[in-house]
Amino acid sequence: MFLPALLIRDYGVAGLVVFLLPNCLGAAAMGWVLTRSARIVERHRAAVIAFSLVTIGFHTVWIGWMLRRWGHTIDSPLTIALLAAAVAAVAGAMLLRADRRIIAFGVWLVSLGLLAWSATLPDVPSSPLAGAFDTSALWLAPVCLFGFLLCPYLDATFLHAHARSPSPKAAFTVGFLLLFPVMILFTVLYAPAIVGESGAAGPGPRFYTLVYAHWLIQLTLTTLLHAERASKASPRGATTRSLVIGASVIVLLVIAGASLDAPAGESVYRSIMGFYGLVFPAYVLIAMIPTRDGHAGLAGPCGRRKRLTLAFGIGAALPMFWMGFVQRREPMLIPGLAAVLLARISLPGGTWFPNRRLDRARLEA
Repeated sequence: MFLPALLIRDYGVAGLVVFLLPNCLGAAAMGWVLTRSARIVERHRAAVIAFSLVTIGFHTVWIGWMLRRWGHTIDSPLTIALLAAAVAAVAGAMLLRADRRIIAFGVWLVSLGLLAWSATLPDVPSSPLAGAFDTSALWLAPVCLFGFLLCPYLDATFLHAHARSPSPKAAFTVGFLLLFPVMILFTVLYAPAIVGESGAAGPGPRFYTLVYAHWLIQLTLTTLLHAERASKASPRGATTRSLVIGASVIVLLVIAGASLDAPAGESVYRSIMGFYGLVFPAYVLIAMIPTRDGHAGLAGPCGRRKRLTLAFGIGAALPMFWMGFVQRREPMLIPGLAAVLLARISLPGGTWFPNRRLDRARLEA
């Protein structure tokens, strides 16, 4: 809910398009491609858990940074109480083991109401999209497509939803081509107010309160779902000790995020996004998608070769991704992406697509 605001700031409507289309289409496609999602968790358990842990850490650092930047707009005790109540309501519903689908749809409805309310307030800044189409955003398009097409297959919450849904194709189509785009399109409303150098100018405190409440309930739901799925994916589940350690790490990450000023915070934010634009999709491409001999994963001699190839591909691409996304020298993203694709091709039988004669279940393994 924040990256599209940055892209709108930097590229106008082009930034929104290169984020919206690959994100929605890539996630929706998962419902049509997979038939046995549980096999992914079994065969790629460490990668799936890592995805959830990085996502939890990413959200906690981000919220700390937001508190540093715009904390002065929520200094009213009533506002703080309302935001805390919103978070407590979502967390309480999760702890009471309410149906996750009901919670998720309820959070979506509340977010929709909050954002619609914020749109009616006076002094809402005008949209930055009018007449803006920075073509340099097109350099981001292949990387966004790469990340958003492949990352969903490591998302434990997506995999769980797919496994539990009686009709994954319908669920993912409605979820990511209807419900999710509504949330992304609302970023156009608040992008001008939140991506400036200071949150002091612009609309009044009520606007910020509504947007923060939207962020916080979405963030709470996402982090708790990932914590739950990471615990379930762990062979031993979550222990009291691991919960205490996890809570302590989250507090430290919030504090670390709160110590970042605006330029440093954005650099850290963009750097963490590299996991979703490079590291995780590279894993899916190199380790998860079978080579022509049907091998998938990191086990055995072929797995050792894949680990080296994965490390080489990410290492070669990383400097170019840094220059392209953090330093905003966007054309450098293309050779970075090419390095990962070439790493895949370098595998024995490592064409971009597996043998079509392999059965569908084996592809997903």
